[in-house]
Order: sequence, then C-alpha cells, then structure tokens
Amino acid sequence: MHEGPTDTYDITKIITVNGIKIGIESQGDPNSNLFTSLALFDKEKCDLIICATRTKGNTVNEVMKYESNSGYDVIWLSNLFSGQKDKDELNNKSSYFVNSLIDDIMKGVL
Repeated sequence: MHEGPTDTYDITKIITVNGIKIGIESQGDPNSNLFTSLALFDKEKCDLIICATRTKGNTVNEVMKYESNSGYDVIWLSNLFSGQKDKDELNNKSSYFVNSLIDDIMKGVL
C-alpha cells in the first residue's frame, strides 16, 4: 500500500480490495498531488482510480489525458450544493452515492 502525505487531511493511497487495486487521491487543486498520483496509479496498474479535480482547467485536462492515453473510463461526479439545505446532510448523500457507484463498479454491475 502506498501512503501519501501524513501532514494534511488529504490522502494519496493505493489499496487492494477483493483483488481490485484502487488508487485514491483527494487533492484536486492545481499544483497538487494529482499530477504525480495519476502517474503513480497508472504505473502501479490500478484497476480503479478515485480522484478529486476542479471543474475545469489543468486538473480536468490531466484526468482527460489519462482517459484517452491509458484507456481509463472516467465518470465525472459533482458535490451537491444548496444555499438552504444542510451541508453535512448533502455530503452524506453524496458519499452514499459514491460508495454505491464504487460497489457496482467492483461487482461488474456498471
């Protein structure tokens, strides 16, 4: 397992679950770990990569490069936002959906 930086709340990890190698990068800002992490995940032949990006710009371009050059199938997701609804509840809904999506991908349903 690859351990990322330990001095932040962000993570860079490679884990294996039920024989599926998963790369996870939580930094998606310009000048972040994303650029080196994607190269690492590709080199380590991760079956599934989960990463954050901005909505446009260099981080999106980097993910699109890996989609076209490495054959990864990219599924774009966005957080739920509201000016009136509770942010934590919306984050819980988003995380439930992401977990369900990952589970379906790992089961071969999607």
